[in-house]
Amino acid sequence: MAEWYGEKDGREIGQVLDLSQSQFNMEPHLMLREFWLSLMNQGRGCTVYFHNWSGYDGYLSLEALISLCDHGFTFTPIINHGKIILFNSASRQKPLY
Repeated sequence: MAEWYGEKDGREIGQVLDLSQSQFNMEPHLMLREFWLSLMNQGRGCTVYFHNWSGYDGYLSLEALISLCDHGFTFTPIINHGKIILFNSASRQKPLY
């Protein structure tokens, strides 16, 4: 399961994704890609904070995030002592939804 939520322009935004949803065919990578796509499209222009992203979940989700280069996203990490402290993303396209 992956979930994100927040507020943008005075309205609540977010999405809950579950591996058992049929479009993911029990493939974690597909679910995590959809997580990142929904977050980056709906949360465009927002600052996002992650709780404990330096842990195990961060490593699992990072591969799916980087794989979005095929959708026109670019990423610029800022690393301090081997840890990602800031991660900027940009898109050369309009939102995918």
